[in-house]
Amino acid sequence: TSSRPKSSLSRVGSVLSPSVEESHSPIPEDVSNEIEQQNKACLSRIIMAGMRMYGLQQQRKKSFSGASVWDTQSVASTTTGGQDEYKAVYHQTFKAVAFAFRKCWRDTVLGQERLRDTVDVFLEKFCGDQRGGNGGGLEGELEREFGFGM
Repeated sequence: TSSRPKSSLSRVGSVLSPSVEESHSPIPEDVSNEIEQQNKACLSRIIMAGMRMYGLQQQRKKSFSGASVWDTQSVASTTTGGQDEYKAVYHQTFKAVAFAFRKCWRDTVLGQERLRDTVDVFLEKFCGDQRGGNGGGLEGELEREFGFGM
């Protein structure tokens, strides 16, 4: 038994249909692309839900009808940093989880609970525990361990 508490992402609703839950049996090669796409879609939804829990929101493009060129540029410059951060956290989390499951990524339909738990571990490292816990994330760990932050 693990002393690790249950993932906070377990509250996120089901992404896959109930008939497509975790399967441990190998799948024939001819369906591996379909399985990989299914795993990618599930992982993407779980990451975005988790990022919302950590306070990271994807910026929607707004229509600036009637706004001057200067107004549009100032709004764009203030939201670009947040959008870059969102994309960086999303892509690095996706890559990290896909790497963690690299041995079974193409031939096993991964269960949501396994993906949620893994995503939660990486988001906690990348974002810190911004949900009110003791966190600090990777930056906090570097500060405590080596005396410097990022």
